[in-house]
Amino acid sequence: MGNRPSTIRDREPDFLPRLPLDKKIPPYALRRRGAISGVSHKPNSPTIERPRFKRRGGVCYDRTDSIAVYIRYLGDAISKQRKASNFSEFDNLPEVPSNVLTCDMKLPPIAQQRRFSVQGKVCPAQQFKKMLHHTAVYTIGADSSSKTLECDKLIGDWNFDLLAFRRISEGRPLYYLGICLFRKHELLAILHLDEQKVMSFLALSEQWYRAGNPYHNGTHACDVTQALNCLISTKKIYVKLTPIELLGAFIAAMVHDIDHPGVNQSYLLNSASPLTEIHGPSSTLESHHCYTAKGIIAESGIISHLSPADQKQVTDIMDEMVLATDMSKHKEYVDDFQVWPASCLCQSTRLLSLQKTCAHGLNLDNPSHRLCVLKTALKCADISNPTRPWRICKEWCSAVMDEFFHQGDLERTKSMSISFLCDRYAVDIPKSQDGFITFVVEPMFAIWAKEFESNTTKIIAENLTMNRLCWAELGHKSASNTGSDSEDNN
Repeated sequence: MGNRPSTIRDREPDFLPRLPLDKKIPPYALRRRGAISGVSHKPNSPTIERPRFKRRGGVCYDRTDSIAVYIRYLGDAISKQRKASNFSEFDNLPEVPSNVLTCDMKLPPIAQQRRFSVQGKVCPAQQFKKMLHHTAVYTIGADSSSKTLECDKLIGDWNFDLLAFRRISEGRPLYYLGICLFRKHELLAILHLDEQKVMSFLALSEQWYRAGNPYHNGTHACDVTQALNCLISTKKIYVKLTPIELLGAFIAAMVHDIDHPGVNQSYLLNSASPLTEIHGPSSTLESHHCYTAKGIIAESGIISHLSPADQKQVTDIMDEMVLATDMSKHKEYVDDFQVWPASCLCQSTRLLSLQKTCAHGLNLDNPSHRLCVLKTALKCADISNPTRPWRICKEWCSAVMDEFFHQGDLERTKSMSISFLCDRYAVDIPKSQDGFITFVVEPMFAIWAKEFESNTTKIIAENLTMNRLCWAELGHKSASNTGSDSEDNN
């Protein structure tokens, strides 16, 4: 995979086939109980044998169709990888509100009768899986489907329940959201992207996120990508972005935390991680994400058909945006972004010469200014959890604190100094969230809203106000409970 470091290359997945299909497909890939079965011709017979499916809903294909075989093989390889992960959470799915996806999620009467006639009883996981095939998630490929349009509308809603989307997509939200975004913005048609290579890129990207991380996993990447889509879909920005810039921006959002180890920069430095030797002590994780992403881009070949100049522009946009997510330099970026956009260009040494020419304000006809906007959008999307509805905000907080506390436990075990917000015995979660909103989230979104006010920014402001009140109420309850416990002990 390109020029990636040896420590990354050693972990290179060997489960994906490479086109053209010049090697024999393993028998298990065609025998496995799955959604696709082959057809065969009897010698001298004008008819085709009817395929015998082991499962309802099978799709028939001719085994001489190399593309269909490739899709079948790829699907089987990914399925094998997913079995290695713990997806037990989908065995007993919680109730999903009916308004999560507004498209019809009811099973057709015929399908209900068929399922009950065969099994008699349908478990929750099977029920949701069956419903999934009648929602936009599995029909986003239809060019004129009303469900496709409905999905496009939903992913542009800031209050979209991504956690519910993760459950009904069986733990593959980034893959399905990515397909939907590529189709919604017509990138496949405009840039002549190969659909199989896009699918390969999305599958690889989701695979390389560590499912064991409570927070920095594929679901977080999907959340950030959806938030970025909402922010840059503002008409003032969207009409100025080129297709190459859109592609680079979405790729950056999808890979911005790829192969995240679940610990922060401080831990890597204090534990003498090999990553610090490879990428240096500054922006170690962000550099690692960029190198890993470039390997996946090369492996999938998603932009291999573009001209060298366009390929370089895509990867340059990705690099700039991903490096801007380094939270250790957040204050520097905020201070720079306060004066749109002249001083923010100082973060890119290649653009220093333009600094004097853009002192008169934001000019979206200037590519360097558009890059500034994309970097700001990704930074906002990366810290957007407190701007979501309270129920979703609280779940994200629980996930990120679990990851922080896990790092603190590791540091305690290794007799290292415990990093900020990582001590489970000392952190006041409501207070820490209030501080995060006050000093990090609000200033960043204020910069964005000042230049790109929209219905989305109004929703964000309302959610922030409500969530701050909720955290304050939880803090008062926690303080009251602590006081009561102290009195009881006395």
